[in-house]
Amino acid sequence: MAGAILVAAAVFLIGFAADIGHFMGDRLDRTMKSRAVGIFVVGFWILDVANNMLQGPCSAFLADL
Repeated sequence: MAGAILVAAAVFLIGFAADIGHFMGDRLDRTMKSRAVGIFVVGFWILDVANNMLQGPCSAFLADL
């Protein structure tokens, strides 16, 4: 259950990284948006961890089938 919730949160962070970065202070006139990049990296890291959390039970279920 926690893995599914984390996947949803990570997809939200990755999808809206530019908007969240702008809300946190990134300027639109600059090409490098460091806060948006940081949010994207954190979201991708959470997605990686959550996918690994989901992989164990899913592969065990498939082995039972």
